[in-house]
Amino acid sequence: MKSVARYYIDMQYAVQKCYDMLANNGMALFVIGDTEYKNVKVNNSKHLVESLMQSGFSEVSIAKRKISNKLLTPYRDENGKFTSDKSKREIYHEEFIVIGTKHNLGER
Repeated sequence: MKSVARYYIDMQYAVQKCYDMLANNGMALFVIGDTEYKNVKVNNSKHLVESLMQSGFSEVSIAKRKISNKLLTPYRDENGKFTSDKSKREIYHEEFIVIGTKHNLGER
């Protein structure tokens, strides 16, 4: 639980940094996957969208895409760590493209 909370706090910090660095009308694009850790679903994409909106991004959109050829480490062990061991649990086959635009109030 602490690891997920720390990850979400880091995500919020990164989103805020992106917002601060972007020029007006700039866009940020993130590629993120939802996962499962110790049999608990972790909805990373939803948290990222919420973080973008809370940081001031507007026109936040999300699209799902299938990962058809994940060559690296498509499995996780009992502790949720990535592994190439094919006898372990296979991880997600989709990821999300999340885009947010920075607009000042009154501009569009």
